[in-house]
Amino acid sequence: GGRPGAKPHADACRSVKFSPDGGALFSAGSDRSVQRRDLETNRPVWKLRAAHASAVNVCTPLGPHGVGTGDDEGAVRVWDVRQRGAVMRFDEHSDVVHDLHFELPRLQLASCSSD
Repeated sequence: GGRPGAKPHADACRSVKFSPDGGALFSAGSDRSVQRRDLETNRPVWKLRAAHASAVNVCTPLGPHGVGTGDDEGAVRVWDVRQRGAVMRFDEHSDVVHDLHFELPRLQLASCSSD
């Protein structure tokens, strides 16, 4: 198994959410990284070290293969963990993104920001 004390982020972890199946944990941090960790092994199964240009403040699972993220500069990204790059980008906000909410039946992503 993984080390219980393993530190997933180089700086502060700002957001953590369970995957829909409960077998993994998504996290985002001020080091600009986003990752999905397997809970049995405590090892990353998908990780992007520079997912955003600034600190990532929030993450939320988007179904079995997706995760949404928002950063300190207002950028929102949608990621497919089977790929390396963002599959969608939204730059509607001009300030820190505080929260994201995904509505699965309608496939809608809502965000809130300080702007």
